[in-house]
Amino acid sequence: MMALSAPRTYVGLALFIAILFIASPVVGGKKRKKYPRCDAMVYPNVDCTSCTYHGAAVPPAATYRKQTICTCVCDFGCVRFRGKAVRDCKIRPKRWRPARKLKCRCRSCGPPTLPLNYASSNCTGAGPFEKGTICTFACPDGYYGPDRRHYCEDRKWRLMGGVEEGCIRNGGWSDWMDGACSLPCGGGTYTRTRTCNNPAPEAGGAECTLTDGVTTGLTETVESGCNEDACPT
Repeated sequence: MMALSAPRTYVGLALFIAILFIASPVVGGKKRKKYPRCDAMVYPNVDCTSCTYHGAAVPPAATYRKQTICTCVCDFGCVRFRGKAVRDCKIRPKRWRPARKLKCRCRSCGPPTLPLNYASSNCTGAGPFEKGTICTFACPDGYYGPDRRHYCEDRKWRLMGGVEEGCIRNGGWSDWMDGACSLPCGGGTYTRTRTCNNPAPEAGGAECTLTDGVTTGLTETVESGCNEDACPT
């Protein structure tokens, strides 16, 4: 009986070592983490904090668990240069997939061009103007319309807010111009004329309102009586 105990002891010891090895796998001489995670993606000019896990929003964190999906976006004033915007925490063989991270380009802009009929701007000087710089343009005196804003996006000025119409100017009447009386006496008529050019409407501005208070136009002509005294006999 004693002769059989030694082999059984060796077999039991071998099984114990095997179980211990399986329970504690090693990679590169270090213990593998039980729940490996992906480090947060931190890249220049990129925000990768919009993440979900099985459809539920995940707050920004230092690490993310497997199957977390993050959407990366370029900073304001930058454009996508290469790489993928949506990446998935896969753990193996790479942490985030697809492998090519998002890269954005954010070159500065030169001085902005003044939009049609606009005047002042808060952006002065020769620049350069950094990414995301916002320039606001205002209408000059006599014109009206919304302020117009442009922002610097990778060497180009882009319109903000979809406001494309420029400053407009409504028309205004000139003074009346009186024509000659048709008769020297006995009741004649003469023509009065005025023109909608003081100022003229511009960039879609309204025409002038006629005397009736309803109709609009660019000219108005009115006949009036004159020289109503009786002619000498």
